[in-house]
Amino acid sequence: MRGFKISETMSGTHAFVGDYENCKINLPLYFKIDWSYKNTLECLKRLVTMKPVTFEVKGRFFAEGLCDEIDCVGGMHLDYFGNHTISYCLEMRNPSYSRVSSFEKINEHYFFIGDKINIKPWNLLTSHTTCYGIITNGKGELISKCKVFFKLRTLPAMLASFSWV
Repeated sequence: MRGFKISETMSGTHAFVGDYENCKINLPLYFKIDWSYKNTLECLKRLVTMKPVTFEVKGRFFAEGLCDEIDCVGGMHLDYFGNHTISYCLEMRNPSYSRVSSFEKINEHYFFIGDKINIKPWNLLTSHTTCYGIITNGKGELISKCKVFFKLRTLPAMLASFSWV
């Protein structure tokens, strides 16, 4: 069975924390990702039987003050019926510049970890559009706190992006 791919864009802000707090707060952040599943039938079976589904993610990530738009890879974990969450874990390697690079090793990598929470049928417009997250370095140290949004005006483009892979 063939798989599928869908593109999603989320944008919002991030604020450095800890040793990085002297940086300007509420800086722009966005990611443009394609999430995919290799077997459509298997994905549908998992959803119908109320099991979590993990999608492969590839795309681009930008966080002002941390990195230019760079490649990211990772996963999106959809757990509608257990934890009622949609979770993202994106890894970015080798930023072309980094405000925090003077504190970090060369070739450092960063992670964006975020959750859309409280996914319930009566609050889909809020729960599916707001993602609370953090950015950590490769050692797991907190760099920044984030809040990003799926803008409903991008829904037609997201739906039109569906393709078989």
